[in-house]
Amino acid sequence: KFLVTCSAQGLYRWPIKVHEDATLRRLVIGPPEDLIVPLDGVPRRCALTSDGRFLTVTCEPAPNRTLVLDLKAQPSGVRFLGYGPGATSRDGKWTTTNAWQGQETKIWNAQNGKQISQISGINAITAFAPESDLLAIGRADEFAFYETSDWNLVDRIPRDSGGGHQ
Repeated sequence: KFLVTCSAQGLYRWPIKVHEDATLRRLVIGPPEDLIVPLDGVPRRCALTSDGRFLTVTCEPAPNRTLVLDLKAQPSGVRFLGYGPGATSRDGKWTTTNAWQGQETKIWNAQNGKQISQISGINAITAFAPESDLLAIGRADEFAFYETSDWNLVDRIPRDSGGGHQ
C-alpha cells in the first residue's frame, strides 16, 4: 500500500505500513520514494487506479499535459498533450482527458497512448465504473453514461444547470 503526492517539488510514492504490538496499532507513512519521470511543468493533479498500478499525472502551466504511468513498469509512461485531467479505468486500460474550456472528452488506450474515441461536451468531468465497463461524463446539464466496449451512449440523466459540477 502507498500514497502518491505531487507538487512543485516533484512526484512521490510514500509506502504505508501498519505496525502492531500487544497494546498499540499505528500507521507509518514514508519515507518517500522520488518517482523520477520526465515531466513538462509542475505536477498539479494525480490519481491512482484502485489497484495502485496506474498513475495519471497532470502538469501545468498550460497547455496542460497528462501522463499515465504504469508503476509496475516505472519509469515508462505515455504522454498526452494539451488536455487537462480526466480519469483512468480501474483495470488501467482506458484514460480520459478533458479540455479545459474545450468541447470534448478524449479517450485513450492507456497502454499505447493511441486515441480511440472522442465525445463532445463542454467542461466535462469523467469517472469510470469500478468494473471499468462504463464511463460516466458529468456536464453542467447532464450526466451521460457510455459502454467502454463500443463507447456508445447507454443513458443520460438530466440535471439542473445551476452552476458548476457537483
